[in-house]
Amino acid sequence: MGPRRAIRPTPRILMWAAVDIVGVLLLALGAAYLVRGPGFFFEQVPDSTLSAIVCVVLGLGTVCVAAVRMLTEVFKQMPDADELR
Repeated sequence: MGPRRAIRPTPRILMWAAVDIVGVLLLALGAAYLVRGPGFFFEQVPDSTLSAIVCVVLGLGTVCVAAVRMLTEVFKQMPDADELR
């Protein structure tokens, strides 16, 4: 095996990491409301059980999409099978 190449944090990877952070924030806000009730993090966000559920669903979706996109960007940096020989 040859030397290992480090993964470079490209602007696209960093952008998807920022999107992932937003998704985690949405997920945390919604879950905190559902578990602890209103006002755990902020008083007015989310303001109802329905909006908390929407935050959880959007947060999970955002985290999943961002994770897949970051992985595809990382896989683009991986060497081809021909380069490994």
